[in-house]
Amino acid sequence: MNRQTMRVTDEKYFKAWRRATGGENISELRKIFVKFVKSKPQATFNYYTESAAVYSSRIEGNSLDLSRFINSQPRKRKFKAKEFAEIENLIAAYTFAKRRKITEANLLEAHGILSQNLLGKSEQGVYRKSKMAVLGGNRIEYFSPEHTKVKMLMTELFTDIAALCKTKLEPERAFYHIALVHLIFVHIHPFGDGNGRGARLLEKWFLSQHLGTASWRLPSEAYIWTHREAYYQNLRVLGEEFYELDYDLCIPFLQMLPAAMKPFTVFN
Repeated sequence: MNRQTMRVTDEKYFKAWRRATGGENISELRKIFVKFVKSKPQATFNYYTESAAVYSSRIEGNSLDLSRFINSQPRKRKFKAKEFAEIENLIAAYTFAKRRKITEANLLEAHGILSQNLLGKSEQGVYRKSKMAVLGGNRIEYFSPEHTKVKMLMTELFTDIAALCKTKLEPERAFYHIALVHLIFVHIHPFGDGNGRGARLLEKWFLSQHLGTASWRLPSEAYIWTHREAYYQNLRVLGEEFYELDYDLCIPFLQMLPAAMKPFTVFN
């Protein structure tokens, strides 16, 4: 299926995704999520936010690990100050999102917060105004759509998100649809930088509005960091050009978010 006909409200792949993540006839994912929600938090929500921000930043090349970030006193953060600031800004963006509804305007504001040390001031919290290609090593891995199409595509995306948020989704559908949001968001690549961080923030933001605040402690960023080679391969296999993406190959990517609930389950 070409991206031009793919919307995040589309359930074309839902049955195949559900079979791959827990069974077609019984709702394994719902049982697993309920078990996850009922599990006793092992730390404060501040810790979970710090963990999310550290791992999301590490995926993008930040060298600081969780222990070093948490245990470093502010006066000792002059070394690698930019990397500390990137994480602190992302923590602030998560904190902002926890208090707001998931809307296009609020996403732009959240991006303005998380990108303070990633982009120049004129590019923070605004859609990109130039062409964008994703580099992998010494080669171009993906060509995003023209910058002139970004606003239209993002408005379409958030129109669909608003439609999905009119009613509370059950866990299976919440996980399925937000994984599609993540995928389509990174394919649009709407910002000059901070797209991966923004997509991972959107996951928890969406889940929390459907499934409650426990969603904020889902270790999805840590899971992606640990399985980052698979994460990028699952993106890469869909294609190198926005207008030639093959969403029939999306199931492995859509499986990664529910897989973050391990050790509550083991997915195939």
